[in-house]
Formats: sequence, C-alpha cells, structure tokens
Amino acid sequence: MGLRSEEVGAGGWRAAAVLGAVAVAAAAVGLRLAAASGASLWLDEFHTLHHARAESFGAFLASLRADNHPPLSFVLVRLSAAVSDAPLGLRLPSLLTGLAGIALAALAARRLPGRAAHLAAPAALAFSSLHLAVSAEARMYALLAFVVLGLLGALARRLDGEDGAVAVAVWCALGLHAHYHFLHVLAVLVPATVVLCAAVPAYRAAARPLAGALVAAVVLALPWYVWGFRAQLAHDLPPGGSDVGVRKLAEGIVHLLYYNVSLSGVLRPAYLAAGAVTLLLVAASAVRLVAIGRREGKPALGVLLAVSALVLPAWAALVAALAPRAGFHWTYLAASAGPFALLLGAEAAATGPLAGLRRGATWVVLALALALAVLNARAADREDYRGGVAFVLDHAGAEDALLTADWQPALFPHGAAWDYYAPRLAPADAPLPARFAPEDGFAAPEALFELDPPRVFVLARSLPPELPLFRALRARYANEEAHQFGESIFVVVFTDA
Repeated sequence: MGLRSEEVGAGGWRAAAVLGAVAVAAAAVGLRLAAASGASLWLDEFHTLHHARAESFGAFLASLRADNHPPLSFVLVRLSAAVSDAPLGLRLPSLLTGLAGIALAALAARRLPGRAAHLAAPAALAFSSLHLAVSAEARMYALLAFVVLGLLGALARRLDGEDGAVAVAVWCALGLHAHYHFLHVLAVLVPATVVLCAAVPAYRAAARPLAGALVAAVVLALPWYVWGFRAQLAHDLPPGGSDVGVRKLAEGIVHLLYYNVSLSGVLRPAYLAAGAVTLLLVAASAVRLVAIGRREGKPALGVLLAVSALVLPAWAALVAALAPRAGFHWTYLAASAGPFALLLGAEAAATGPLAGLRRGATWVVLALALALAVLNARAADREDYRGGVAFVLDHAGAEDALLTADWQPALFPHGAAWDYYAPRLAPADAPLPARFAPEDGFAAPEALFELDPPRVFVLARSLPPELPLFRALRARYANEEAHQFGESIFVVVFTDA
C-alpha cells in the first residue's frame, strides 16, 4: 500500500528540517572557529589575560576587585588558559558558551508556533554578527547571552508548569556572576514575571517557587556582591561605554543582527534598510506571539521574549543616561541577542496580515545576516597587536628602543601585547630592542633618553598625538613615521636620519 501524500510531505519536511539544522550548526561552528582562531587578541582580551594569569586564586580575586566585572568569565578563562594560553585557548569559554547559546535557542524555538520558526530562530542567532563577535573573544558577553537564554527557557517552563524552579535559581546565580548587565535583566524580567503571575490564573501557583528561586540566587551571589562589588563601586574606574541616546540605542538594537555593517561596502544602504525591516519584523512577532499566548492561556514565552529583546535595551539605556557609571555599550546588549533572534525567527512562520510578505522578508534578512557574518569572520583584525609586534620585530634591532603604551585604565600594565606576542613571533635568540613603558601622565621615561638609541619604536593603542611622551620624542628626533595596524594600533618610529 502506498504512502499518503501528507505522509510523504511530512517525511520530506523532516528531512529538510534535519538538513537545515545541520547546515545552521555547521555555519555556526565554522564562522566562530574562523573568527576566534584568526584575529589578533585586542586590548580588553589582554585585560582578561591579566586577571587570568594572577599568581594565586586570592590574587586573582583581589585583582578583580579593582576592575568592573564579576568573576565567572575570568574563572573560565583562567581554567582554559591553564591548558592553553594560545588565542583560541583563551577564547574557548566564549566559543563554547556561544555555541551552547545557539543550542538553547534551538530548544526554545521548539515552543514557537510554526515549523519554519524552529529552524529560522537558531539560524538568526547563529548568523548574528554581534553574537559571532562576542563568541570569538576572551570576554564575558557570550556567557551573558547564554545565561539569559537559559533563564528565559527556565522561566517559561516553570510558568507553564513543565519544570521546577531550581533551574531558575541556577541560571540567576550564574548570571549574577557573569556580568552586571544581568542586574538589568532581572530588573525587567522580575516585574514581567510578577505581572504574568498576577494576570494569568494558571501561573499563580508558580509565584512562590519563583520567589524562592530568586532568593536562593541572591544568597548564592551575596558573597561576591558584599566583598567584590562593593569594592568596585568605591573606585572610579569608568565603565566600558557612556555614550547613550536614542540613536545609540537604535543602532545597538540593529547591531543585534547586523554588526560591523561598514564591512559590507557598497551594500551598506541595503543593510541599513534591512535593519529597519528587521525591527519591524521583531515588533510584529512580539505582538503576534503575545496574542497567540493569550488565546492559548500560556503567554509567558511571548511576553518574556518581548521584554528581553525590546524593553531590556531601552531600560539599560535609560539607566545609563541617568547614572553614567552604569555604562552602555553595544556588546552589553548581547543579553538581548537570543530573544531578538527567537522573535525574528518566529516570523518565518508568520500568520495574519501580510503573512507571506513577512515570511519572505524574514528569510531575506537572514540571508543578508549570513553574508555579513562571513565578512566579519574574514575581516582584518580589529586591533592588530600581532601585526604591530611583528613589524617591530622585523625592523628594530638590539641597538634600538621600544616604548609600549596603551590608552587604558592604570591598573593594567603597558605592553601586554608585546609580552604575549614577541616570544611567539621572534626567532629563537633573536636580539630584541630595549623596552620601556611610559611614566605617570604618559611621560617619556628618563632612562630612554639616557640610552639615546638611534631609533625609538612606539607600539601604541589610541594615544592622543599631543601626549608628553610624543612631545619629548619629537623634541629629540627629527623624523616621525606612523604605521597603522587595524583600528587603533600604531607603531610610530622616531629617527634622526
């Protein structure tokens, strides 16, 4: 007896879905491996390495108290660096949590209506250039995106009566130790959950267990927040970013999918238009999912996704505008990348007005996202410290001098890039130039002028040209020649000839 046409159709869909999932997974892994293994370490990654290389765990925790971040991501890099301190080894925690976040997005997508959404949602996160960038650097933002997705899934399952509250407590505790932006996550998700429990009778039984889970997470996080966070609040180390406004917020939300649009060249206008279309699709998806959830008596997932993707960035921007110490940067918004991707992917199975147009537009913006992600994975180094060090090694001799200086907080040593890359790139027993670091106020060290080398190489990041060290070198040497490596790395050569 032959198969019915609907059985053939279902079998064909399952085969296509499996092939699509394999393709998305392969793209996610390939893009992130290419980006993580190819690019030079940049300044903030050397800051991570500075903490991870502390002599003892006590010294490690003490060094973090002078910084602006909680400890979890640095603990993971410390463990990874003990196995390999090669760039890929340092970036391995972000690489793994980035890929794990895509897996969580795939699991959450199974709760979305429409089979096409089950593939499109994880694809949106896999193709997100911002998520790609944070998954390929030794920082904490891929971890932040991962724990937010984990918390969303746990909250939705608990509210819908499918799971206990222990998972919520675990994800909250991890988030509180991952990045302080997670405090914003709780600031929007806790009220949203309270409203859901009050408005939906089926959810009221979850209120007490969820409150207990939050209390348990706070208790677990309390030692660090009493010992570490209080000390961090007492110092004046500036946040990662303080430029905030409506335009900055809008750009940050667009960057959740399209990051580094400048790489697209002549296609930049197309990406700007696609960014606007993407925001419309995500907003339409949020409205549709909340409406579907209300009809079915289970609005938790739609509400939580909408709040995390759209309200969270606006809340973080508002707090940063009122309290600049809170900071605001596009990478912080990685917390919203997963919910944003799930909402966008849900439109691949859109219903209602202009459903066909919305479904088609979703696949178009995903195709553009994949193209931009490929460009990002292949892009030249963001800050090519490796190229700058290689240039000095190729051109400087033992009779020359090297001055390493980075525009950065004073708690970090100058020349971390030289210390890292020079032993890896220099031939064995090759003579190296005498190395110096600037004195307080970025003054040129007296010992440099006492040596009076024929040439001075300055390996610098983002230094203003009128700093005292540059003025002193210009007064001593007749010629100055600058070479740029990536966005903000320079080697400036001072000579008499």
